[in-house]
Amino acid sequence: MIIHRTDLASYGWEVVRNSWSGEQVYLGNDKDPKLKAASWIQLEIARKLFTASNLNLEEMIAAAGTRQFQSEGIAGPLQGTHREQGAQVRVI
Repeated sequence: MIIHRTDLASYGWEVVRNSWSGEQVYLGNDKDPKLKAASWIQLEIARKLFTASNLNLEEMIAAAGTRQFQSEGIAGPLQGTHREQGAQVRVI
């Protein structure tokens, strides 16, 4: 999961949104996928998703920078189109 932070990326979310319009499929053609899902989301949307999953985003970001990091499942409103966030999520 890529969490877009404008302060670190030096470009706004609009660049991502305008460059990657439409569905992007990376894992569908991978014969031996290492990931079950991939995403690129805005920081504030990540905060909502992690909060809904009872996870602390800042703690998880800090942990992800270590060799001991183990990913955790997230739960939340992951199905359908979420127009207010400008996201469409489809899990197959």
